[in-house]
Amino acid sequence: MTTDNFSFGFAILTRLVALMLASCALVACAGHAPTRPAAVVPSVRGHGSGNTERSEAEVKRDLAKNERNTLSVSEAGYYLDVLQARLVQALGADVKLSRTPDRIGIDLAHRVPFESRGPWISEASCRLLQPLASALVEYRKTAVVVKVGANGTGKDAERLEERRAHAVAECLSRFGIALRRIVIMTTPSAEATPATDVADAGLVLDVELILRDGKSGR
Repeated sequence: MTTDNFSFGFAILTRLVALMLASCALVACAGHAPTRPAAVVPSVRGHGSGNTERSEAEVKRDLAKNERNTLSVSEAGYYLDVLQARLVQALGADVKLSRTPDRIGIDLAHRVPFESRGPWISEASCRLLQPLASALVEYRKTAVVVKVGANGTGKDAERLEERRAHAVAECLSRFGIALRRIVIMTTPSAEATPATDVADAGLVLDVELILRDGKSGR
């Protein structure tokens, strides 16, 4: 074998070995479990209980700019009656509903669990919200206030509440509820209070009517 033939053969062999090593590296990487992607935080109105009224008013005012999204006071009672019946149909009679003249509260604390000690809502839990979201899509003359409570106090509990509430908002938006209709409520904690167990959380949604300004007529 000539020197040129030997050099050519050696070069081919070197390339084959490099390709084999690269393939092995890809297979090894594929064998590892994928890491959870960073949680996507939807752009929704977030606030603490200290300025809840103002924040909800802002959201309602934004929605009310389109008159198709509003109700007159005389329409409110009937609209809520029909919506309440629709929610019972979608969620079942075992879900606790509370009612005021312009709001329906939906207690989902025992219906929609969160991942243990984590800020995410599981895919299974998200799917449990689909019937509710489908019903609320039909009744667009409402704002949806998301309230998540966590066991414990302090900054850790507050951050967990907020991230879980954003996860619920993201889930609802996947099923058609416009993010502009969603309000996030968090509970400010006392900074001096140490964090305790924040594993469990309760989810409550308040469905608030968008009422038309009486001065605008109808």
